[in-house]
Amino acid sequence: MSELLHDDDDQPPLYVEICQFYFRQITEGAIRPGELLPAAHRVAEKHETSISTARRGLKLLAKIGFAQLVPGYPYIALHPEP
Repeated sequence: MSELLHDDDDQPPLYVEICQFYFRQITEGAIRPGELLPAAHRVAEKHETSISTARRGLKLLAKIGFAQLVPGYPYIALHPEP
């Protein structure tokens, strides 16, 4: 999983930083499983990036099992079993 969250550069791409931010929020309990994550436009505002970069970060979070897209809603937080 860590290879999805970091590449060989010193600074990971912004979409990876977004994924890491919400990953930490979920694993540290600031966002509980089942809670809605912010919509992509809010994530983009918070991280001062484009909506497409924000969406890419949220999609990566879903790819590693810590979010799920629900039709008609933003992503919801998940905390998969180890």
